[in-house]
Amino acid sequence: MASGEIRLSGTTTRQMPVLAQSQDPTQSQLPTITVTGSNSALSSNFFDPSSLTINAGSQFWPQQSHSSDPSLLQIVVQAARFPDYVTFDLNLYVFSISATYTRYGDIFLNKGVGRSYPYPSLKTGVSISDGWYLTPGNAVPSQDALNNFLSDWSGSAGGYFGVGGSYSFNAAGGAINLGVGFGGFGVSPGTIGTYQGNFFGNQ
Repeated sequence: MASGEIRLSGTTTRQMPVLAQSQDPTQSQLPTITVTGSNSALSSNFFDPSSLTINAGSQFWPQQSHSSDPSLLQIVVQAARFPDYVTFDLNLYVFSISATYTRYGDIFLNKGVGRSYPYPSLKTGVSISDGWYLTPGNAVPSQDALNNFLSDWSGSAGGYFGVGGSYSFNAAGGAINLGVGFGGFGVSPGTIGTYQGNFFGNQ
């Protein structure tokens, strides 16, 4: 019997050391791959792979599951969530009126005053923008928190030159608005939003 072979009832088991990469690059491990089969299958003159069984320890080749890893879409959504509301805004001289629709179906009508810069303009300004209410950890705001922000007095500053945006703020927090429109740069010291109902009939 050759060295390194164990013969049991006509079955030969050969153990062959295989170099495996260790987590520590300065060290190496020598796991054992056990090949079991009939004598004829292990013969140097005849090789039948269907009759062999190869067993390698899982500690050397761990099966890692990635099912819990977030998808690319989840990462994008978490980093920049979908808008909390959409606003259609119309400005004329120092007056403005707008309608806001939230992610929960709530509708607000907003009226206010503002001033374009560097000088007042009689030109009409129009814009449509998506709004994101600023929250800790970029979390989606609750319906109550969002409605509280939109129904309160607020000020804003921004500009639209084909594309543009603005920042709005009040005692309940702040929001970033991005969209398309025209009308130039302007500042509004006061806008009041009033609740008009829910598009889905919810209260």
